[in-house]
Amino acid sequence: MAEVSKQSPIPFEDITKAFIKLAAAGINPTREQLLLFSDVASVTADKMLTLNSLVDIYSRGQQGRLRLYDLDRLATAGLPAFEILIQKLGVARTSAQDFGYTVAGTQKILNALTEGLTERFAGASVKSLQNLSLC
Repeated sequence: MAEVSKQSPIPFEDITKAFIKLAAAGINPTREQLLLFSDVASVTADKMLTLNSLVDIYSRGQQGRLRLYDLDRLATAGLPAFEILIQKLGVARTSAQDFGYTVAGTQKILNALTEGLTERFAGASVKSLQNLSLC
């Protein structure tokens, strides 16, 4: 976690909380996953809201309980969650909730989000830190 925190604008304590919450949900958080969450959060106005929303959606998804509300939280943070689902799965906002009612559907949504968010935001934390060091 210390390594992730060095590459992230998110404070170490908050990365640690994210790790603990994911682990409590039965997820073995990887360095890559924590970096992705940091990358995605670093491009939004409210980094902590975004980080917490990502942790919540993946934690609930682990239990097969993904709801439209969870995806709306990502969209509210300015993330293209529904655009990703349309592009990757052909699932529009109105169909996403039905998709998230099953464990298999929830896993497909999370995999699509991971792939789409990685494509769009990988490396954003490092760029954000570089911009801060220029100030």
